[in-house]
Formats: sequence, C-alpha cells, structure tokens
Amino acid sequence: MIESSQGKGVTLVFLATLLWSSAGLFTRLLQLDTLTLVSWRGMVSILVILTIFRSSREIQVLTRRPGNFTLSVMLTLATLTYIGALNNATVAVVSIIHAFSPLLAALIAFIIVKEHVNKSIWPSLFLALSSIIISVGWGAGGSSHYGIILALSMTLLMAATAVFCRYNHHVSLVFSTGISGVQLLAIGILSGALFNVETQDLSTIVFFGLTQALALIFFIEGARHIKSSTACLVSIADVPMAPLLVAMFYPEPIGLATVTGAVGVMSAVILESRYSEERKRC
Repeated sequence: MIESSQGKGVTLVFLATLLWSSAGLFTRLLQLDTLTLVSWRGMVSILVILTIFRSSREIQVLTRRPGNFTLSVMLTLATLTYIGALNNATVAVVSIIHAFSPLLAALIAFIIVKEHVNKSIWPSLFLALSSIIISVGWGAGGSSHYGIILALSMTLLMAATAVFCRYNHHVSLVFSTGISGVQLLAIGILSGALFNVETQDLSTIVFFGLTQALALIFFIEGARHIKSSTACLVSIADVPMAPLLVAMFYPEPIGLATVTGAVGVMSAVILESRYSEERKRC
C-alpha cells in the first residue's frame, strides 16, 4: 500500500513537472507580450479554482485568512516575472536558474527564521551558484540581461513562497492561486492587454492556462504521498525537459556552458536532497 501511494505521488509530481515544463513552449508558440499571457492565464486559473471550490461557505472561510492574500500577491509577482523571463531569455537559462529555488529556500529560512540547515548546504549552494554563473556568463546566448534579472527575481519569489507556505500551514495554495488569477486578470483588463489576443490564439492560450492550473493540482496531490525531498528531486526534471520541448519546434541555443550549468545545478539539488534525507534517518 505504501509503495503504491509513493508511486502515485511520484507519477503526479512528474506529470506536474511535465506540464510546467510546457510553459516555455507555449510562450514561443503564442509570441504574445507578458501581460497578455498572464492575464489570460489568470482567467483560466479562476475558472479552474471555482470548479474546485464549489461551496460558497468554503470560499468565505478561506477569504478570511489573511495569509492567503499575502500568498496570492507573491504568486502574482512570481507569475509576472516567470513569463517575463521566458519572453526575454532562453528556456534553458530560465529553467537552470529556477532549479536553484529549493536551495535558495533553505538559505532564506536560515536567514529569516533561523531554521537549522545541514553543513552540506554550503558546498551545494556554491556548486549551484557557480553553475548558474557559467550558464549566464557563457551560455546565455539569446537571453537579455533583463530576462536574466527576471529569472533571478522569479526564483527568489518562488523560494520565498515555499518558506511562507512552510510556516503558514493554514494557507491554501490552490485558493491563493485563484486570488492571484483575479489579480492577473485585473492587470490585463486595466492595461488593455487582455484584448490583444487574435482569435486563432484563443484555444492555445486557454490550453496553456489549463496545463498550468492542472500542474499545480497534480503537484499538491502528489506531494501528499511522497517526501518533500523526493518531490524536489522529481521536480528538477524540468531543467532538461523544458528546453527539450522547445527544441523540438524552435532552435534555441543550448551550448556546452548551458549543459554544464544544468548538470551542476541538478547535481547540487540532488546531493543536498539525498544528504538531508540521510540525516533524517540518523
């Protein structure tokens, strides 16, 4: 029974990672500006969340929790910087920088709430940072400085979001995503970006929003059945999958420096996750 539950968890987290990995491909297929993409993604997220929370009483209870609004703002900023990064940098570079978020989350927790970290975190951080520098410095062809800054900002926001959720157990990530969808939709309406979509792009952009919303649901459900370290290890499959999905349709530069950076960041996350798990067994 335990093995079956773990298998279900790994499968769901992997499916979530695969769906998240498609974000880069959708940004290339649609060729739309950041605000247009996020506003339509927000609209679809709202519809998905309303489908999940059918009870108005449940929505009222969740609305009264202030942590949900704070989390929604963090998710909105993370979405804006993520899509902005994909529009201004190669998918490979964005994925490599994003993979750094679990280690960055541990560092943030150590600095802000004095959470204990293993000594192994420091060499892992050094390896990951060195790998990112290699990718950005020598393998970022096709990426602007603006795109790299957005990718770094997104990674910082995602790491901060992970720490926030860890210390605010009462918040609902799914419900907060719905509130974030309202915020993104409002941004799209106020800026006029919501109406910049051609009719032929509507089905693609709606499908894009659905994949991202389903990814979150799959990840949350899958993470319930496996350890956080296992979920982290499965999630870094995004590093090779995201650029490979794009490479199937668009020629984006993936040189030796990019591959070296990807291997380095993945190795850092894998080593730290395994060491942390071994420490828990002792």
